Amino acid sequence: MVHEKRVTHPSLIRTRRLEGHVTLPLRIGLRQRNTEDLAENLLSVSDPESPYFGQHWSAAKVVQMFAPSNESRDAVTAWLAGAGFEAGRLRVSHNKAWIHVENASIAEVEALLDTEYHVYAHESGEEHAACDSYSVPSYIAHHIEIITPTVQPNIRLGSTPRPSERSVMPRAHYAPVLPLGCDQAFTLACIRSLYNMTYVPKAADRNSFGIVSQAPATYLQSDLDMFFANFSPSLIGNSPLFVSIDGGIAPDFGWVIYHVF
Repeated sequence: MVHEKRVTHPSLIRTRRLEGHVTLPLRIGLRQRNTEDLAENLLSVSDPESPYFGQHWSAAKVVQMFAPSNESRDAVTAWLAGAGFEAGRLRVSHNKAWIHVENASIAEVEALLDTEYHVYAHESGEEHAACDSYSVPSYIAHHIEIITPTVQPNIRLGSTPRPSERSVMPRAHYAPVLPLGCDQAFTLACIRSLYNMTYVPKAADRNSFGIVSQAPATYLQSDLDMFFANFSPSLIGNSPLFVSIDGGIAPDFGWVIYHVF
């Protein structure tokens, strides 16, 4: 049965089928539980008149309340296994809401979802790939919320290649999959993955960074050393130079900015 379909945007023109050997990071979003209670639970901790006001949930409690059922996870995993996807290629996300399929080829995904992926040319010259619709077996449909990338034209292939270049199709570009743990602590690795940054220092002797402290909080040297130990060991033990703004005195109230040179 058709699970999702779309109408092609007028700025995208279909040009050809997407080659079967192109790979993509297939992600299957499982249907979450208790979503009908989401608004009520949110208001219960936000309304000053509620007995639960201010009792904000931990990430673990959110997962416990809304995570898909084990039945859904097992059913979708069995469906994928029956389609030839080995267990080693499957990974369940930290919040248990997604099943990631590693290095799925277009040919595999088309067979799994009974669909066809096409390349669409945008007026800017960029090429995107997507399918117009996809289907899943009726016995599995109620376990699945969404599958991506499918009808969303977010597989970006870059500028239109010359005919002689089309025999070598590059790996599809897609929204980045962040490292595990980025939903709990956003580290430098998360930022690099999100923005596809590869930074090589070119003027290390002149680089600096600032630490903004808002009263009543201020920095702790032990915290800085912990950060430096992970990301810049040569700075361990370095203390910020105090720069006062509008008479600010650390750690009193007011904006205070520190710089490490």
